[in-house]
Amino acid sequence: MEILRNVVGDVLKPVLRKVAEGLQSPILLTVEFTTTQFDFKFKAPSTSTLNIYDGDGTLTAVAGNDDTLVTHTTSYVAPGTYYFYVEGDWADITQITLSPQNNYTCNISRWSEMPNMTVININNSSGIGAYGSIDSFGVFVNLLQLSVGIVAVTGNIENLSTCISLISVNLKNSGVGGNFASLAELPLIAFNAFNSQIEFNSIVEFSDTIKSLFYFYDCEWTSTMVDNCLLSLAAGGVTGATIKIGGTNAARTSASDAAFAYLDANNTLEVNS
Repeated sequence: MEILRNVVGDVLKPVLRKVAEGLQSPILLTVEFTTTQFDFKFKAPSTSTLNIYDGDGTLTAVAGNDDTLVTHTTSYVAPGTYYFYVEGDWADITQITLSPQNNYTCNISRWSEMPNMTVININNSSGIGAYGSIDSFGVFVNLLQLSVGIVAVTGNIENLSTCISLISVNLKNSGVGGNFASLAELPLIAFNAFNSQIEFNSIVEFSDTIKSLFYFYDCEWTSTMVDNCLLSLAAGGVTGATIKIGGTNAARTSASDAAFAYLDANNTLEVNS
């Protein structure tokens, strides 16, 4: 039976790939299976059902469970490449978590077609995983957490300025650029973007909601960008945060002396002086 399943799977794979590429659904992943099965974790209303195709001929109807994370695990037999996709009530999905797996790739450029998203967590450290642009993510007015710290993820951070619920962002090692100052009105608690392309090109008054981490080291900022950041955080009265804007960033100048003194006294601060 197992041999038969492997043979059938090999015959079906090219067909399934063509089917997957023609989908309306924005959730299409390429899974490279060796020995570890792939987990697709999601949240959706209990009234919604996802039709999950593993890419080996297996179809599973999985209902959402409201605020409880649901896990669908593949059951691949033979090592190989599988085209995993989701149909059904995919537009109702509120969370997708694929971290910390590193055996998949997926294009996130169309994920904005799931406008009810509250959490997107597809960060991993292997360099494999998501690719595509976040430029359409501004539709996510309920988005709380965004973690897509992968170099192949691109776009302009300014397009997140309409994500009015956003509190936690991880874009480390990503190809995302733009002016971070554009997010000054968001209720951010934590932001991790070290080794990214994001800049700080103006002085604004940031909210004092930043209480956790604020990482922008190794971003090759100019002295002006570093000063802009310090002046903006101090103007917002940020306290109790861990602020790291050192590494390959340039040294701050005397223009930020007062801001530096305030932030250093009220936070854990790392900056080149």
